[in-house]
Amino acid sequence: MYSVTCDLQDNRLRPAAGAQVEIRSRLLEISRGELVLSTTYQGLRRLLFSHPVLAAVVGISINAAFILMVLLAGLVTSKRLSTFECWQLFK
Repeated sequence: MYSVTCDLQDNRLRPAAGAQVEIRSRLLEISRGELVLSTTYQGLRRLLFSHPVLAAVVGISINAAFILMVLLAGLVTSKRLSTFECWQLFK
């Protein structure tokens, strides 16, 4: 087995869709070949990949909080209620 390790920086706008390996030799005969690609994630992407349930809970919570803030802002501006009165509506 021959292993090649490289630091490939792919173009994000046009990602690679395949790989081509060409071996030119009259003396070498290949009976089987296999291409294995592996990647390592770092930072936030690694955390989200390692814990998908946590990522889903955090993402849904942030979206729900944002929607609630937009609804509260619309309620305050449409009825001219104070912030205290808005919180009293949810009790």
